[in-house]
Amino acid sequence: VIAIVTLFVVTGFALIGYFALFEAFMNGQTPGKRLLRVRVVNAQGFSLGFGQLILRNLFRLIDVIPVLWLVPLMSAKVQRFGDMVAGTLVVSEDT
Repeated sequence: VIAIVTLFVVTGFALIGYFALFEAFMNGQTPGKRLLRVRVVNAQGFSLGFGQLILRNLFRLIDVIPVLWLVPLMSAKVQRFGDMVAGTLVVSEDT
């Protein structure tokens, strides 16, 4: 049981760290976001603050709950739950 809990905790932090570190040091982008020409910004359109970055990515741990996959479909700004809480948006770089 301890090994399973440890695995979940380590995997969760690795997942959060991947997104948080790339978004912090690549101006709101992960390699996938860069490829798709999108980035994460705060609701006013500026770069993410540290708190927003951490909060947004912590919510990835609960965004895996299948019922929450419907949240972006019902959101006016097509935001996942973590983006709503952190006040962030994923925007296209195309003008």
